[in-house]
This record gives sequence, C-alpha cells and structure tokens, in this order.
Amino acid sequence: AGDYGLMHFQELKLQNLTIWFSHYQMQQASVIRSRIDQPLLEGHITLKNRMTQSLGKSTNTILEKGEFNITYTPFTENKAYFHNNGEYITFDIRPTIPFLEKVSVDFPLLVAFLEKIHKGVNQSVSLLKYRSFIGTDMEILVRKIIQHQTSPDATQSYTEVLAMELFLLFLLRSQKPLSREFKFYNRYIDEVLHIRDILKHQAETYDFEDLYDTEIQLADKVGL
Repeated sequence: AGDYGLMHFQELKLQNLTIWFSHYQMQQASVIRSRIDQPLLEGHITLKNRMTQSLGKSTNTILEKGEFNITYTPFTENKAYFHNNGEYITFDIRPTIPFLEKVSVDFPLLVAFLEKIHKGVNQSVSLLKYRSFIGTDMEILVRKIIQHQTSPDATQSYTEVLAMELFLLFLLRSQKPLSREFKFYNRYIDEVLHIRDILKHQAETYDFEDLYDTEIQLADKVGL
C-alpha cells in the first residue's frame, strides 16, 4: 500500500505450475517497475480493465480485458502503467518446462516453442502470433481457482487439476485455426480476421463506441 493506491499479490506454487494473482486499486496514475533475474514462462490473462506493460526492451503492449498470451522471457525488467482511480486484475499461470515437454506430444506448436527456449533465446518469445481472448470455459476455470483458494476447504491437489486444465485450454485455443470466410485470399487475411475478433469482443464488452479502438490502434495491434 502507498500513496499510489493498493497492490495485492498472491503466489501459489503447485507441482507442475505456479499461479500469480494480482489485484491493483490505483488512486493516481503510476508506473510500477519489477526486475526478475531468472527466466519466466507464463500464460497471462488480464481479467479487469486494459493494462499497459513492457517486458524489457520490447514495445509497450496493451492487454485488453479478457486477452491472453503465452510468453517466455529469459530476463525480465517489467514496467506496468496504470491510470488514476483504476482497478486492474491479472492472473498468470507459469508451467514448468518438464510439464510442457510432457504435453508437447499433443501440441506441435509447443514443440517449436520449446526448441527456441532450449536454444537460449535472448529476447521474449510468444507462443501465439497474436494475443487472443479467453473463452467462457477458461474464464470459469480462473474464477473456480480463485474461489477455491479463498475457501477454508482449499486443497492444492484440486487447484493443480484446475490449473492444468486451464493451461491445456490455452494450448488448445492457440492451435485452433481461424475460420476463413472470405472468398478471395489476401496476404493479410490472418491480421484482418484477428481485427474482426477484437471488434467482436469490444462490441460485446463496451456500451459506448468511443471505447472501441481506432483504425490506427487496430492496425498497430496486429502489426499492419
């Protein structure tokens, strides 16, 4: 707690995964910096409000509510930007390398991802080409994990099962191909379809059109 507001952080170490849960209530605009001198592999979800963060020397990333990605970074110097009078909730799930190697049999995309990690990359690597939105099934699991951990009857074994299921849903979602409904092929079709997903999510989430991304913001998000 401080003049900036309140930050609540919880860590839960399980057998195959570690969970980080963060809740920020900011009274004034702030920047929080963190330094982690070890490799970091995480599936990151922003549960409430957009949050700007930078991993090391990478460009700033806007994480919309309900977006997720799976990222590996060998060394982390993180900056998170918060608006005043804002509330932010993030949920990170960090699998062990042996667990990933075990499940990579079913996920070819994960095999290539692990090869980059084993080669010793010197910058952050994302499993997904783009950030993606969590589905209802994933959101239910996140809430189940949080509710179970706050229960007096909480057990690590049940939390482990829920967390493993959540991460496997991450992987299943990452290999699900985008539907191609356009008649003519375009070299940027994947980017255009991702923009469609973003707009669909914003249309279902926001009540006012001025909260939607501009064309420039949409183009920046998908690298156009």
